[in-house]
This record gives sequence, C-alpha cells and structure tokens, in this order.
Amino acid sequence: MDQWDAFRGPQRDRDAPAFQQVTFILSRRPVAMLVAIAVALAAGWIAGHADHPTLRPDVDQLWFAARAILDGRDPYALIGPGREFAYPWPLFYPLPAALFLVPLASFPVVVARIAIAALPAGLLAYLIARTDPRGLVLFLSWAFYVNAWYAQWTPLLLCALYVPALGLFAAAKPSVGLAILAGTRNWRHLSLSIGLAALITIASMLVLPTWPAAWLKAIATGVHLRPWVTVPGGFLLLLSLLRWRRWEGRLLAAIAIVPQTFHPLATLPVILLPASFRGKLLLALLTYVPGVLLVREPWGPRLATATEAEIFEVWGRLILWTVLIPALFFVLRLPDRRDDRPGRPARIP
Repeated sequence: MDQWDAFRGPQRDRDAPAFQQVTFILSRRPVAMLVAIAVALAAGWIAGHADHPTLRPDVDQLWFAARAILDGRDPYALIGPGREFAYPWPLFYPLPAALFLVPLASFPVVVARIAIAALPAGLLAYLIARTDPRGLVLFLSWAFYVNAWYAQWTPLLLCALYVPALGLFAAAKPSVGLAILAGTRNWRHLSLSIGLAALITIASMLVLPTWPAAWLKAIATGVHLRPWVTVPGGFLLLLSLLRWRRWEGRLLAAIAIVPQTFHPLATLPVILLPASFRGKLLLALLTYVPGVLLVREPWGPRLATATEAEIFEVWGRLILWTVLIPALFFVLRLPDRRDDRPGRPARIP
C-alpha cells in the first residue's frame, strides 16, 4: 500500500483490462502533464472570458484589496455597494486571501483571474491524473466550470488533500478550507496544514491589525453562508460519520457542518468521494441538475421577485437532494475501515 491508496478505488475496477490500460496511460508523468496543461488552459479561458452584467468573479475584489493593501489602505472600507470598488456585497474574505493576490496586484485584473483559475486547476488535474485518473471527470462538471468562472479557491484547496503544505491557503477561505482539511489522511498532515494557515493568518494581522473585526462584521451581514445541516433533510448528511474512519466520510461530514455557500461551486469536492468511476461521473453530471431545476416550475417564475436569502434557500435544497444526498449514498457504500495511511507529506510525484 502506498501513500495514494486512500484515493484509489476498488481493486476490481483497477483490474479491468481496458480500465487498467487507460488509467496506466493517464497516470504516466508526461501524459499527466499534458492533461494538466489542457485543464489549465480551459480554466484560464473560462476565467478570461468571465463576463456578466451584474456579476463579477470573486478574485476581482481580492485583486483590488491587494492593491489597496500596497497603498496602505483598508480594503474592508473600500469594497461593497456604493464604495470605491462597487460590489454587491462587502469583502467577505479574510485578509490572507488578499495577501495571496499581492504578487498579481500590478497586473491587469484579467491576469489575476486567469492565474487564480488556471494554475490551481492544472495542478489539481496533474495530482488526480497521477493518483487516480478516474477523478478527472471532475473537470467535466458544472461545479468546475463555475469555480473557474469565479476564480474560486476550491481547486487549490483540494490540492491540499495530496500536498498538505498547500493547506496554508485554507486561510484564504476557511469555510471551504476547514471542510476539505477534514479529509486529510493523518494527523501529522492536518497539523502541518492548520499550522501554516494559522501562521499566515497571524502574519496578516501585522499588516492590518483591525481586519478580523472588519471581516466578522462583513460576514455577519451575509445570508449565503450556512451549514447544510440547516436545510430540511440536511441532517441526513451526518450519517457520513458512520464512515468517520475514512477521509471520504470525514470530508462529507465537515461539508455538512461547516457553513458553506449554497451554490453549485461548493459541490466540487464531493465528486471525488465515490470509489468507482461511474459514481464520480454520476456526481459530476448531477452538478448540472440544480441550475436546470432552478429556472423551472415552481421556482423559476419566483426568481425575479425573490430575495437573496430566498434564492440561496432554494439553491440549498436543490443541491442537497440532487448532489449531496447521492454523494452520501456512495460514501455509505464504502467499507467501514480505516484507509488513511501514515507517512511523509505527499509530494508532487
């Protein structure tokens, strides 16, 4: 058993001759690098062409926040409705997220979009290809598309499952980061990830000591962050704790408990949970379903007059029953045994 066995599926799937041949080819380093480049180019293209009359990628506000930090200004006072950086909401991100964007602050915002979308997507594709190529179906999902469009942190945080040092980026988006880190395979890796994230958080207070209070005040105004267990039927996700010995069970339970954004972009991690190729593919395809149902009866006609809270409530119910509950089914089908193997922090092979 090697350090990647916790991410691989049933032996019977790997022993199928055709499947074994395909996965062997995809897992070779040169082929995995080509896959990574293709995924990175696709993600970069999506982010570079992100255009909507009322929506902007999340990275835009972080890019502006990074520039504000370099100018010695408080980004929490500058971002939001009617402020210098006009945005529908205040800055919901902790300051470390903006600090990570400082190297890109001198470039046009489109460069920041492409970099934040393309580089993590390419790295995640390489890691998946080298360990369990069946997981590459993740990049066919709607969840991946919207993560690339918004230039979200989730693909990079998923990389922390394979490279624990990347857990430091949990400081940029704790809601997703904490849930994903719950799937870390052993306590030493988890300690490394949390320690690095805590270090960058403490360092950020030297830059702007008042940011924690401003951040907490901002997120207190939001209606988009809620635990999935608060949605009718969401308590069922806690059944994943029956598989608490496995990284899949812990990750799904954490997604249920830690407040998340009720949006398809939050479903990206669960695509990796099934043990079989068919299960991963099914969940990837199911991420398209909530968006299709949202615009149809009985919800579609109400969207024009619905409040933000009502829209997120509908998203939450649709995503729970069309994506997360099926993910729970696949997690409960897994054997109830510990698959986490201790060892050195995984390195990019």
